[in-house]
Amino acid sequence: MGGRPGLSSKPCQRLSPAPLISARIVHARVPDRQSKFRGAMHAEFACKPLSSYADKTRCLSRLGILHALMCFARGRERHKPVSSRGGQQTMALHSKKRLPPLNTITAFDASARLMSFTKAADELHMSQGAISRQVQVLEARLGVALFSRNHKEIKLTKAGTIFQLAISQSLSSIKRAVAVIEALETNTVTIAASVAMSSFWLMPAVIAFRSLHPEINVRVIASNQPVDPRKEAVDFAIRYGDGNWPGVEKEWLVDEIIFPICSREYLKTRTINSVNDLFSETLIDLDDGISCCWESWFEMQGIDMQPARRAIRVSNHDLAHRAVCANEGVALGWNYGIPRDVRETILVRPLAVRLKTGYSEFLTMTSKADLSDDARTFLNWIVGYAKTSTWQ
Repeated sequence: MGGRPGLSSKPCQRLSPAPLISARIVHARVPDRQSKFRGAMHAEFACKPLSSYADKTRCLSRLGILHALMCFARGRERHKPVSSRGGQQTMALHSKKRLPPLNTITAFDASARLMSFTKAADELHMSQGAISRQVQVLEARLGVALFSRNHKEIKLTKAGTIFQLAISQSLSSIKRAVAVIEALETNTVTIAASVAMSSFWLMPAVIAFRSLHPEINVRVIASNQPVDPRKEAVDFAIRYGDGNWPGVEKEWLVDEIIFPICSREYLKTRTINSVNDLFSETLIDLDDGISCCWESWFEMQGIDMQPARRAIRVSNHDLAHRAVCANEGVALGWNYGIPRDVRETILVRPLAVRLKTGYSEFLTMTSKADLSDDARTFLNWIVGYAKTSTWQ
């Protein structure tokens, strides 16, 4: 291996539409073992202090557009030898493949999203002619047509579609990054969980926590889509499973245990002494495609499911909870899914039988070391709360 490859650099012109960014292009000439040469281009950015969320977004958006353009151009760039030194050729990017002005990217992005130069002009507070010229400059730089133009409409070409996708993905990533960065600067503890977990376990926990720590703000995000604290703007995410998730830091909260439940009023006129007696009752079945249903519960008990004489099928936990509290029948209950006040006043377990599934709820996070003081306080408290919150 040779020494460190030499670097030659020259500043490029100031990017007028991006006053928050200054850039310079650095060309690295690195020979490989087959005496072929590769050109590498790096953009080094120095951002001035950004005082507002909008400033940060604009700055990061420009960086993302530059990245998208470089990825797009990488597949099209051609190299040619520009000099020979010590028997080795060096390669440089063709001058036409340098990054175009960012205002041309902005004009293209708006036009591609709105499919209209006129609407893009209105959005960017420019004239329609100015938008059209900016897009033409971009097309000239890339050497391809990005739009096919008809009398009163424009359509993306294949190249235009590829380029728009690159820009869209970059901007989406940047928006998520901005949200994460903003969350780091707040004193709010943010926790995500499924809709059912948020409603029946997490919110009662948050209310209890806030009674002890009113100075700490808590934000709850209820979503049935998995949330990864490493990628989303949350401090914690409650995750259901076996806990085998490499690279995820976690704290065990509760094991999943499922058993029949009904209201006290309903049980007054019923006789339920065994699991088989349940087939004579109105079974409130949860049919959400995710949670355990009656058929699965009976199967795990080693009992074949028999047709129930009466049944109510619902699509989420909240509807099942409302039905069972309204004395409509027997439902499946989770040891951590029934609030303490409800199980002490309204609901009962007609049978002592219960099913431990082998799965649990975990509190996941990026890293304990990265938690704020408020988040660490919440973590320590909720782990203790989980130990006493379940229906034993």
